[in-house]
Amino acid sequence: MQESIRKNHFTFFAVGFAMLLVLACSDHGLEPVADSFITGRITYTGGPAAWPDTTEWVRIAAFSRRPRVATEILSPPLPILSDTLPRFVATFDYQLKVPVGRYEWIVLAWKPRLRNPSHLYSGLDTLGIYFDPNNPSQYGVISVTEGQTVNGVDITADFSELTPPSPILNKPNAEDVAWRE
Repeated sequence: MQESIRKNHFTFFAVGFAMLLVLACSDHGLEPVADSFITGRITYTGGPAAWPDTTEWVRIAAFSRRPRVATEILSPPLPILSDTLPRFVATFDYQLKVPVGRYEWIVLAWKPRLRNPSHLYSGLDTLGIYFDPNNPSQYGVISVTEGQTVNGVDITADFSELTPPSPILNKPNAEDVAWRE
């Protein structure tokens, strides 16, 4: 009797595992999913001399939707963040691994070193934004498919633009005024 119960449990487990494996791999089989990337060049206006000594880090942040208010920055869906990028350089060619999807706001985030920060992101600011190359008055929006690398997501960073009205968001365009109301 115990022998048949063990066989039934093993059979149930084996069938269940096989079904789980089939369901988990139904979209791409057993082959790995190809990585997707965003690449571009960051150009720092003024070169290495323009960098504030207080710079703790800079990172690329890719948002699937553009935040309308500062509190949305850390609300789901969270941005994809790069590792810290080299500091005190004139240019840097980056590559950011991203999940498949649409990205409405790609920015270069800057964080200063602070003596007594109130939280991890104190002082965080937008140093540069990816704009549509065909319409530079609009934010650049890109879509990335499986295995695709989207090139040319270039950003100009200008330290003289730090300290916008919001500590994180950039100065709004005319069509963005509604988010303040």
